[in-house]
Amino acid sequence: MKGLLWKDIYTIQCKLPILIFMMVLVILIPILMPELFDISAMMLILIGMVTPVSSMAYDEKCRWDSLQRMYPYTSKDIVLEKYLMGYAGIVMGVGFALLDAGICALLGKAINAVAFSGIPLIAMLSLLCLSLFMPVHVKFGAEKGMLAMMITCGVCGGFAGIFTEVSEDLPHGLTMTLVIVVSLAVIVVLNVLSVRLSMRIYRKKEV
Repeated sequence: MKGLLWKDIYTIQCKLPILIFMMVLVILIPILMPELFDISAMMLILIGMVTPVSSMAYDEKCRWDSLQRMYPYTSKDIVLEKYLMGYAGIVMGVGFALLDAGICALLGKAINAVAFSGIPLIAMLSLLCLSLFMPVHVKFGAEKGMLAMMITCGVCGGFAGIFTEVSEDLPHGLTMTLVIVVSLAVIVVLNVLSVRLSMRIYRKKEV
């Protein structure tokens, strides 16, 4: 699996100048308009999530699926590596969002505390999106996978907006901490199921 990780890292390096340019533009948003920090954080985390997964499109274009069969990689290694790259991208996006908040603080730009506390929620939504669209990506390829990713991100973003509106009127005895813990547990379970489903789909494609 280590070799697969390095292969995708080298693939992403080809797109590094574009990635850095996009990140810098997004980081500048809250520096100029601090009230838009939540949008900036969301964009940074989504860029981090999408960038590693886009390596699958490159693999498909280069017909890597047929080449990797000559190497001693199992379907488990191949699928897990893609998920690991997605998780690493989300962590990278969160890191850039925190860096952006730190830069704003050093420059004396006031950031809404609610927007800053929304970073974990955005990361959780990204994990949810990853668990939903990755099996589609594995089953139908990069083009339909990217469409599924956009749809799932849009739907998850809509639910996040609804959740934010109703979070102030939670039923008695139901705390925000409990909601977050339960949501995180559900997302972890969904990711485990997603990985297993993707492995099963990939094995069937190999036959």
